[in-house]
Amino acid sequence: MTPVNDPPAPTTGERLAPWLVGLVLAAPVLWVASPPMCDFPQYELMVALLQRYGDPVYAPRELYALSLANSNQGFFALALPLAFLTSARTACKLIIALSIAGFPVAAARLAAHLGRTRWGALLVAPFALGLMFRWGLIANLLGLVLFLLAVPSFDRFAAAPSRREGLRAALWALAFAAVHNSAPFVLGCVALAAAIAARPSPRGMLVRLLPLVPATALVGAQFLLYRTHVTSAFRSITALHHGWREKVLYLPLNLYGPIDPSLALTLLGLFALGVATLTWGVAPSASADPSETPLRRHRFLLAAALLALQYAVWPYGIAGTGWLYVRFLVPALTLVAIAAPPAGALVRARLVVVLAALAGAPLMLLAVAPAFESAHQGYTSLDRLLPLVAPGSTLVGLNFTEPPGSLAIFNHAHAHAVATRGGRSHDQFSEMPHMPVRFREGRSWETTLGRVFRPTDLVPEVDARRFRYLLARVPSPDMVPALTAALSSAARPVATSGGWTLYESRLPAASPMAPDAPLPRAHPPTLGRRLMVR
Repeated sequence: MTPVNDPPAPTTGERLAPWLVGLVLAAPVLWVASPPMCDFPQYELMVALLQRYGDPVYAPRELYALSLANSNQGFFALALPLAFLTSARTACKLIIALSIAGFPVAAARLAAHLGRTRWGALLVAPFALGLMFRWGLIANLLGLVLFLLAVPSFDRFAAAPSRREGLRAALWALAFAAVHNSAPFVLGCVALAAAIAARPSPRGMLVRLLPLVPATALVGAQFLLYRTHVTSAFRSITALHHGWREKVLYLPLNLYGPIDPSLALTLLGLFALGVATLTWGVAPSASADPSETPLRRHRFLLAAALLALQYAVWPYGIAGTGWLYVRFLVPALTLVAIAAPPAGALVRARLVVVLAALAGAPLMLLAVAPAFESAHQGYTSLDRLLPLVAPGSTLVGLNFTEPPGSLAIFNHAHAHAVATRGGRSHDQFSEMPHMPVRFREGRSWETTLGRVFRPTDLVPEVDARRFRYLLARVPSPDMVPALTAALSSAARPVATSGGWTLYESRLPAASPMAPDAPLPRAHPPTLGRRLMVR
């Protein structure tokens, strides 16, 4: 076994910086009413349904069924106990904040394992508030921390296989798979690269990949279940294709999310400058091991290349799960930032690295501050309306301020309403087979979900018989009179708060337990036609 180099002792600042930066990036999540994450309300709803499962008004057993012990459910297992102490929303925010704060800390831990400087961990810290955060890929955020914590065990096992280290690596992989089903693909790159660097026999290569078997089996079983049971509505939502040109052009977006392009390019430039300085601005240290082979020395750069290859070849979506290829980008660049500096190297241009590393966090906070403020104002206003919604009702969300399917802050606000008041909505993660609380057989409203994906496709006289409440968000108060007139035959306005207007159906609305119903062949005009918009 090639010994791990003892790096120069890190300075106090180098030790504390990952913790301080992580806490600074995580703090806004706890401050706002709801973070600006597209899917956050859906996760909040899942935790709320678990918390109140069996309540005949909020989460009746006739409507919902438990579907536990699947991959991708680790987040809910962590959030549920906290929900009983606080609330579903607060519990989700706490786990997200811990994931964001833990990312640079886990990266610094990996850097210490490799004998690299910990400043590289700060260069990647802004990724924690990037696309994964804004889209609401909460399982990915938590999984990224577990990935970084698991890597040292896989590295040690590849260098010197033992039952104890193999078991530890397998448990880390299972924990990662329980949180997100990308575990075999992401950790597999590290395990394969470390195994190749060890230059074993074919049998030894297989032995070094054994810790991945339990996690792979769990994810494989989950994939078969998901592909078989996912509804066609969710399949159609992700029926997109992103070619390699889009993947290159969208690189700043795929890292930092929908922020100002100039800020995204500046952040990417700081990252590149910091990595380049760490890579070439170094002096050899006496602790560097000259006997280490180049393949062993660069095994994590090989793993990063394998992850980058997956970014290049994976499609946008499969069976309703979207933006698959993005999930490999941050792990790849994180390994580059950590593994690029030579082991045991002393940084000559330390000031450049420190400035690049420390500038990233405040610049990222500046970039996402408008989104945090918008989410806080919007959800604070929405909370004022929710007491007017009868518990256990049906509700549809109509978001006219953001395009459907975008990285929108309020596209899933209706899920927050259901989490707070119970009942059901038109679009819930309960339609997805890997979620812990699913609709029972025959209770899915798949046709309705596919039909009212865009608010302009709503047919007031038809859908007011399915949904008791219509929750509309409009870009300007000037739109409310026109919207009210377009809905007048089917729903009446109840109250307005901020950009929200709550409408209640004038027609007898269906029970949450009612079966799905297709749109009649002959039907009144859609809401978009009445508003003269497409």
